Amino acid sequence: MSSVAEKVKELRSKTGAGIMHCKKALQESSNDLDQAVLWLRKNNLNQALKKSGRKAKEGVVASYIHGAGRIGVLLEVNSETDFVARNTDFQDFVRDLRLHIAAMSPSYIKEEDVPAELVEKEKNLFSEQAEKKSKDPKVKERISAGLYKKWLETVCLLNQEFVRQNQEGPKETVGVALSQLSAKVGENIVIRRFVRFALGEESS
Repeated sequence: MSSVAEKVKELRSKTGAGIMHCKKALQESSNDLDQAVLWLRKNNLNQALKKSGRKAKEGVVASYIHGAGRIGVLLEVNSETDFVARNTDFQDFVRDLRLHIAAMSPSYIKEEDVPAELVEKEKNLFSEQAEKKSKDPKVKERISAGLYKKWLETVCLLNQEFVRQNQEGPKETVGVALSQLSAKVGENIVIRRFVRFALGEESS
């Protein structure tokens, strides 16, 4: 995937804006992600950010047992109203999310939830790995950033590629799917917490 496509994907995850709006925002912002977010806000196109400040206290607590009782998931997803919590799209998302967590075993919901000491440890490790591959500072930085991004995709739920995919469109992350659901139902939707149990695993 090209760097432009990756930025479009990340911008959609952050804002819930459409693909064409994200492309336009990046063009207007010289491919600077933070400036692109500001451009979308100024042009009233950031669906997810507009809703993110609203409180979500309704929703559901859902469970899932897989493999004849070998894996279990308990999940809370919140909406602003009970009406949306009963919505078919919301319910389908929660059901698919339970399956995703069981299959992909994320450790955190989003990057901000990862302990700072763990982030520092991993970044140092990736820098050491990049050092072995190249002596060019820019190349090393690019390699290290790529390794860190891949790592986030393994440990953070919102960064993971959603196991439920739209066969007609591009693959999307859980974060993008969440933003799209929020835009569709017109409410702030929050993945509040989850826990995944696997038979025989020790608690972290």
